[in-house]
Amino acid sequence: AALSSYLGTVEAERSARLSLIAGVASSYYSARALAEQADFSRKTQISREENLKLVKGKVAAGSANRLDLLQAESLVDSARVSTADLERQAETARNALDLLVGEPVKLPEVSGKDLKELPVAPHLPAGIDSSVLLNRPDVLSAEASLRAANANIGAARAAFFPRITLAGSAGTASNELGDLFSNGTRAWSFVPSISLPIFDGGRLRANLDSRDADYDLAVSQYNKSLVKALSDVS
Repeated sequence: AALSSYLGTVEAERSARLSLIAGVASSYYSARALAEQADFSRKTQISREENLKLVKGKVAAGSANRLDLLQAESLVDSARVSTADLERQAETARNALDLLVGEPVKLPEVSGKDLKELPVAPHLPAGIDSSVLLNRPDVLSAEASLRAANANIGAARAAFFPRITLAGSAGTASNELGDLFSNGTRAWSFVPSISLPIFDGGRLRANLDSRDADYDLAVSQYNKSLVKALSDVS
């Protein structure tokens, strides 16, 4: 049980590391994409502000009416709101990336071409079997926890067996074994040299029930990890 629990913690550490790597990659792409969108929105805002100046000139010259001016102003306001929102999102994404990495991350200059050239995940080959998911560290961790819980049940049940010495130093039956069925009754006979679980006030029974509950929980957690693995792939 201890070995399985240790192996479970090793796999949990691997799972945490992979999750961190995936989180950093996802945050990096999000920060780059939002920075590019914010830059594009700023350019749109500048373009609409230039257009507003032209419309104002046309209104002053009498070649455009009040409605044209209101529409141009509305487009500028909309662009300003969009720019402010995207800049906020980009800053939030950058802060999230810095938090995951543990230090400020310098992003490249905004460029749609650079962003498009970033590597993407390869496509899964056709016909790949779902058994590969059994290699996921979170699944392996849950499996190790399940083995540990199962071993703990075995230990709890074994505690019901009387702990005595079977053989003496000369290879003959020990006194403890001989006294276990004294007077030929073939029934338990309590003597101080034997530790019998019947006299523990139900502690071992409660311990076994607790281990059974732990095992049921471990089965549930293992099933949950498999469902999550399939869900992630989907």
